[in-house]
Amino acid sequence: MQIELRGMYCKDLEQRSPSDMGNCKLNFEAYIGLLNTETFETFRFTVITGAYLVDNPETRWGKGYLIVDRYDWELVEKMVERQVKIVSANSWPEAVAQLRVRMD
Repeated sequence: MQIELRGMYCKDLEQRSPSDMGNCKLNFEAYIGLLNTETFETFRFTVITGAYLVDNPETRWGKGYLIVDRYDWELVEKMVERQVKIVSANSWPEAVAQLRVRMD
């Protein structure tokens, strides 16, 4: 069974890019599905910089966060692709469960 990243979306980027790529928090959706089928799931995660965490301290869990030095679309895409590539599953529900370890 093979899965693929079909695309990504960030509503936070519809209006404009972050004013400071090194200090931001962006909510993403990744569309991941079975290769050569219409089956897919939406996975949500937050790209957040270390500087943003320092400037906005709060108690939070780590699941669903991709922590980066500075925001870069290609880097985010590469990191999601990496998660897709390491999935080793015999069924689509098993693949989804593995991806949900990191993303909501």
